[in-house]
Amino acid sequence: MLAVIIMTTQKTRYKLTKKLPTIDVDIVLLKDIETYLLSNLPKLFDIDESKIREKYYTEIKEANGEHSLGLIEQYDGNLFPDTTTRITVGLRIHNYDTNIDINISITFDRDELFSNIKIDLFDLNPKEKANGILAKLDSLINERKNLNFFFHPPMLLNIILGTIGYLIPTASSFIFKYSTKLGVASILFGLSIAAYFWLFKKWKPYVSFASNRQMRNNSIANYLLLGVLGFILFSTGLLFIRKYLIGQ
Repeated sequence: MLAVIIMTTQKTRYKLTKKLPTIDVDIVLLKDIETYLLSNLPKLFDIDESKIREKYYTEIKEANGEHSLGLIEQYDGNLFPDTTTRITVGLRIHNYDTNIDINISITFDRDELFSNIKIDLFDLNPKEKANGILAKLDSLINERKNLNFFFHPPMLLNIILGTIGYLIPTASSFIFKYSTKLGVASILFGLSIAAYFWLFKKWKPYVSFASNRQMRNNSIANYLLLGVLGFILFSTGLLFIRKYLIGQ
């Protein structure tokens, strides 16, 4: 008796979501992502590039509207509008010939909560394919990482700094009774926290889009940061070092 065992491989669904780091987004980055997806997905899923091009989308959300187009090469200009708040690129495909689903979206948003990569695949070995796509997207995006995370700390640190900033005006009046210098220092520290929350978070958003306004904001923020750091390090810091370590 001859037994024949037929092995079948079943398609399954796999989804993943990953938060993006603080980054600078420009036309070049979007073109790099687009080039990677258009050149690699056809081979990975055995699908014509024309179908991917047809389903690829770019959405640019502004303060008062949204601009929708296909490939980023259709976008006219090298800078985004000053009021850009979100850019999403990706594709949604259902291939009826092979019964697979491909849903990939990369959302760049000024708000940390909405800035992420989402991959949803229905295919053979979808987990392996999704992680491979994610690894390449990560490498492209990480090339544009910036230091804006300094102005977007975890929630706990936000609460601590907010509490300190709230208490400083009340505490300053008591500190002045004991030391004018400490009182002035506490007020300056409080103003620094206020600037951190209300100015620098606006000037240095979680995702920074290349625009004329953002370039101006970067210049202003960098100038003020250098001024604040210079004052703290070379004025207040040296004053306390001389007083408590040297004794003069």
